[in-house]
This record gives sequence, structure tokens and C-alpha cells, in this order.
Amino acid sequence: KEEALRIIIQNSSIRFIYLLCLKGFPRVDTLYRHFREQQDDTHAGLAKRKLRKRTDNEFFLTCYQESVRASMAPENIPPGANCFEVNFVVKHFDSSRHIMATSARIEESLRKVIQNSPIRFICPLCLKGFHGPDPLYHHLRKQQQRDDTHAGLAMRDSSHLRFVTSYRESVRISITARDISRVSGCFSTAFVVEHC
Repeated sequence: KEEALRIIIQNSSIRFIYLLCLKGFPRVDTLYRHFREQQDDTHAGLAKRKLRKRTDNEFFLTCYQESVRASMAPENIPPGANCFEVNFVVKHFDSSRHIMATSARIEESLRKVIQNSPIRFICPLCLKGFHGPDPLYHHLRKQQQRDDTHAGLAMRDSSHLRFVTSYRESVRISITARDISRVSGCFSTAFVVEHC
């Protein structure tokens, strides 16, 4: 599941995350704009990452360690905005409290990143996320010319048997046609992640 969650995030526009709520941002400028728009000291401290003054760096380090919930030496924090990069933050988030359950902690953090994003539907074959069913079905129709499995997934309303066969191939589980027809959210993020 952790690998599926990583792929979903990598296939999305999320590149940087805000540490306290694990909210994703596609570009560093949108992340820093978020920091500047908030009115608390932690956001203000995180926004100081760009500045060169020693006191600003110390304030940043304090805020960063608080928001990541981990003690990190300054030399272990990547330069510039790289310290807000998804994989780095997820790896270190809350590490001081969950030393033993690293894999479970990472999976939980990845789930939170996706939950706080607009991703609500997933193509189970390529693990690309979408904010609604229309963009998902557009993706399936567009990809159907490239491979048969996408083509089968696009046939949910027209050929249920072909859809079920393609769905089974994409999630790699044995599931009956009757069970799939009962699952209205077979493309929902939670369902796809659970069965991948």
C-alpha cells in the first residue's frame, strides 16, 4: 500500500507539503504564499527559509522541527525548499514519536497527503489521481487506444464483463462481478489503495 500511495502522489501535481496538516502544493511559490498568508509564528518561521540571517535560520529550524515533529540536525535538513519536498517530509514526519512503526507511519502520512489533496478517484491501472469521475473517465477513454486494460476500464457502463476482467487485472485481486457492481466507488481513492 505504501508503494501505491507514493506512486499516486508522484503522479499528481503535489511536489511540496506543508508539514502540520500535510497539505500539498504543486510549486514552491504556492507553498511560500501559504506561509505568508497565515498569521501565526510557525508559518512565519517556515517562510524565513529563504532568508540569510542567522537569527532567521535559527527561528526557521525551531519552527521546522516543531512542524515535522522530529529533532533534526541543521546539516540533515536539505537546502532551500527541498526540505518541504514530499518524500523527505513523509520520511521524517513525526519520527520522534513513532520510531518502531516507520512503515506504518509513512503509509499514514502518505494517506494524509492524499486526503488533503483534491484526489478523489484513481485509475487502478496507472495509479493516476483525479478530482472527479469525469476527468477519470476522460483519462480512461484517452488511454484506451494505448492498451486493452484501460479500454476495458472505460467500458464500465457498456460491457460489464469486459470492465470486470480489466478491473481484476488492474488491481490484481480476485473479485466477483457482483461484488464490483455493488461497489459504487470502485475507482475511489480508498478502494483502489486498499486493493492494490
